[in-house]
Amino acid sequence: MRNRNTMFRFVYILETIFWAALSLLAYRVILFYPVFGWSAGWSTLFMLCVVAAALTVGVAMTIRKRRNFGSIFTNVVWAWSIYYGIALWPVNRGRLLWILGLCLGMAAVYALAVLVSYLVSRRFGGDLPPWKKVVLPTLMAARTLTAWVLCAVLVVSGVNVLRGVPLVEPEKQLVAKPTDRPRTTVEDNEQVLRQLSRFTWMELDATQRLSVLQVVADIEADALGIPGMAVCAETLEENTLGVYRSKERTIAVDLNRLLAEDSLTMVEVICHECYHGYQEALLELYRAAPEEHKSLQIFDSVAWYEYEFSNYIYGNDDYGAYYHQLCETDSRRYAASAIKKYSDLI
Repeated sequence: MRNRNTMFRFVYILETIFWAALSLLAYRVILFYPVFGWSAGWSTLFMLCVVAAALTVGVAMTIRKRRNFGSIFTNVVWAWSIYYGIALWPVNRGRLLWILGLCLGMAAVYALAVLVSYLVSRRFGGDLPPWKKVVLPTLMAARTLTAWVLCAVLVVSGVNVLRGVPLVEPEKQLVAKPTDRPRTTVEDNEQVLRQLSRFTWMELDATQRLSVLQVVADIEADALGIPGMAVCAETLEENTLGVYRSKERTIAVDLNRLLAEDSLTMVEVICHECYHGYQEALLELYRAAPEEHKSLQIFDSVAWYEYEFSNYIYGNDDYGAYYHQLCETDSRRYAASAIKKYSDLI
């Protein structure tokens, strides 16, 4: 393979680290998406490991005879593209398969062109190197060619995000339906609930995850003695995982978080919102009770719920005040207790 070095080894490694670090800032701010339903912190750590491994392999492949800016560009683009593909695979599989097919197609066409050229030259007695010395340069060139395609994908995605287009755009609202069975318990639904295990959950798409969460909502509604509530997924306000809508008697979860968060986090959201439905039922009972009964100890918390629901403080307005409302404190306490039966199962 012909020597194409334009810099010393030490300089080549330093340049690679510099451009990788610079691109890290842009990628983390613009294109970052959690992976495997992990938290942002663990996803960032995984991202750094993937990028470091990809850059190490890329540098090892090019450090002998391809120490130049073209190789640095290819190594960095491939590193970020690998994480991009891993992170978005569960939520944008069709698009990623199309991109992968395009890259493989271009690489195959280029390799075929080199093969035909080699065979034609050999047929007419050209002075050619051994075939083994043609394969590696061909693969390296195909790798560089596909890097330009991947770079275009990353740039277009980044520009769209800066224009306000979500990295994962929900196509529609997803809605599940509550069961009409008289009793819904964990024991009756063990097979469905085992899909909450981490590796099974990772394989489920948004509709399948929503169906499992609907079963959780049915179980909690039955345990609390309230009517069932439909669970739906849509785009909610930033930093909002779920909301309970009393008029429609539905629980809405954020579609992007549904695809990104782990199963137990979403189960906790459902349990939390179900308890808001229970609080509303208590409030209806309180309002219908005779005046002399409203001072009963059982209604102590309910009277405060009524005040808070009438003067509700949203998290985006004042997170501290929102967090310490009694209706939210009680819902978190219930969810933390209810989630144990699901974690024990999986």
